[in-house]
Amino acid sequence: MRKKTQNCILIFFLFFAPIYVEGFTNKQKIYSVSDDIYSNIEFLYINAGLALPSSSGPWTGAELCNMLRSIHVEDMTDSIRLLYKSVQVELYEKPQLVFEKDLGVSIPIVINPELYTHTN
Repeated sequence: MRKKTQNCILIFFLFFAPIYVEGFTNKQKIYSVSDDIYSNIEFLYINAGLALPSSSGPWTGAELCNMLRSIHVEDMTDSIRLLYKSVQVELYEKPQLVFEKDLGVSIPIVINPELYTHTN
């Protein structure tokens, strides 16, 4: 019974593991002060009539995503909305996961002999 439960749990995690991996995105990319993406976000803030976001760079992708979230899309013209979408696409890039066609498992066997001697 215990082995059957362990197998069910293992199958469950193997089946749902790609879903969990897909949800995690790395927002650790650093954007410099001279990067165009901040200039675009700054322009979107000015166009929306909002106070400018933090100007103390460099910024991580997560910080720029937070800046972008506070801009309301509903009040934008079509050309400004295109700029918003381009900034959004650049910030929310998903990492490419590459899965091989074949499933490979490697189980290394390490043998480490030890010998202890005592003089007493």
